[in-house]
Amino acid sequence: MPLLVNQYTDYPVDNPNEPISEPTAEKPKESKNISKYIYVAIGVLALVIIGLVILSTSKSLEIDDTVNDNSGGSDNPDVSGDTNKTSAVGKNETSNPAADISKNGICDPQENCFDNPEVCKCKADEYCSDKKECLKPECGDLFCEIGGGESEATCCIDCKCTIPGQMCNSETKACEEAKMNLTSERAIEIIKSYFSAQGVELNLTESLGVFEYNQTMVLRIKVQRADEPYSRQYAVNENEDVIDLHTM
Repeated sequence: MPLLVNQYTDYPVDNPNEPISEPTAEKPKESKNISKYIYVAIGVLALVIIGLVILSTSKSLEIDDTVNDNSGGSDNPDVSGDTNKTSAVGKNETSNPAADISKNGICDPQENCFDNPEVCKCKADEYCSDKKECLKPECGDLFCEIGGGESEATCCIDCKCTIPGQMCNSETKACEEAKMNLTSERAIEIIKSYFSAQGVELNLTESLGVFEYNQTMVLRIKVQRADEPYSRQYAVNENEDVIDLHTM
């Protein structure tokens, strides 16, 4: 019996007249397809993770460079990421002269009595002024240097008298109780005579004490006229002149 060979198989054909059936193609297994998809998904996920790591590393390097620039290239920069805080602290420390107190106990040229009183001390007869300079007070410059010890009791020329009835004694340079060769009783009599001559009746007269008026001592008298609801003030000097303070 002759051997027949077809294009698909090479086995003997017992019956040449029997139709030869075509081989059936094998179906791919589902498990292989699922494994293929899993491998692809893992590969994509790995690429995403690698990309995120690279991006995070790049941003971290940029922050480090920014902090180093703000810290002036110091060996120990503040890597907290708060560059504004680092810049502000550095500025405050630099602009505060008191933070640079000399450690050698000597008043250096850049130091002064105001910011560095520990090392820059003024002399016994001097004081540290608002201009951060050691100055010696001078009575008569019309500037009341309280820091230099001037007061109403030591230099009334500069520190004006504030207590009623006191005046500045130019010889002692102190505020003293003003004294006049005129009593309060006499001053009131002069005031009454002044208004009586005008035909004006008074309801009240009261002495307010000695005051300085135009560099002259005067006795101030409070007066209330019978035809007015309010009071007025007048002054009488040692020459017994009446001064109307109400109209001044």
